[in-house]
Formats: sequence, structure tokens, C-alpha cells
Amino acid sequence: MAERRALHEEALLAADGAIQSLTDSDGSKPSRCEGWTIKDLVEHMTGQNIGFAEAIATGDAPLGRYRPASASQWSASVAGLRGAIERPASSVRLAEVAPGQSFELDRVLAIHALDLAVHTWDLGGGYRPGGELAGLVLLVARATPPRGEVGGPFAPALPGDESDPWAEALALLGRHHG
Repeated sequence: MAERRALHEEALLAADGAIQSLTDSDGSKPSRCEGWTIKDLVEHMTGQNIGFAEAIATGDAPLGRYRPASASQWSASVAGLRGAIERPASSVRLAEVAPGQSFELDRVLAIHALDLAVHTWDLGGGYRPGGELAGLVLLVARATPPRGEVGGPFAPALPGDESDPWAEALALLGRHHG
């Protein structure tokens, strides 16, 4: 459990650093998520933090709690998430991922670490997670259905470089690495 918490915190720190470095003029720029601006992406990430925090703290959160939230709430969403992780429910349902299915905190942190790491890369900087975090993201990416399949939140998989865990994870999630 401590390892997953540390890897999740690594992903959260990277996302926070990337978001804190953005300027107001960056908001209208396109992100690597097709059709989304940087502002759209940060609002999505903020909403994800809020939804995951509520689910972790209480054991569940309605789907609407994951909706995009103002980028001005980013720092509060990070603090809320960290607080929830310190006092988690015994099991967590994630309406955003698999409604009705319960997960242990370890799995929830892995799923959210993937979301944080990939979306930090989507912001367009040169982000590349460390080896252990890249390995965790790949592990979760391999179990994540692509868009179009039941529960598939990401674009269809692309051919990837299997010798590079990060590049392979991005490809599995429909992203061109490079």
C-alpha cells in the first residue's frame, strides 16, 4: 500500500507542478486531448480529483462529482484528495470507472495515478514519469478498455513501443508518443 501511495503522490506532484506552471494565456491553447484546450483538461483533472477524493473518503461518489470543475479549485482538489487518502473508506466504488464495483484503495490509487500521469503528459510539456510510475501506468493501461468498449474512457489503442513502458502505456490509451 505504501508503494502505491508513493507512486500516486509522485503523479500528483507532477500534475500539480505542471498545472501551477501554466499561465492564463495557456488556457486557450490546445492540449494533446483531441478537442480539448489546456483549460478544459485542467478542469477535467480538477473534477477527477474532487470525485476520487469523495469516493475515497466516503466509499462512493455520484458520477456528477467527477464532472469538470473550475481550474481555480485545483489546489483545493489536491488538498482534498490528500486528506481523503489519509482517511480512506474500507472499500471504494468508482462511478466513473466501474459503477457498482468496489475496489481497495491500492487499486483506486493506481487508476487515479494513470489518469494524473497521462493527463500531465497531455498538457503538452515534456513530462515523462519515472520507471516505477511508468510501470504502474502501463499495468493499469493494459487493463483499461478503450473508448467504444464498455467502460472505455480512452481512445482506441495505437501501435506502441513495447520496449518503453511509458510509450506503450500512451499507445494503449490512444496517444502518439513523440
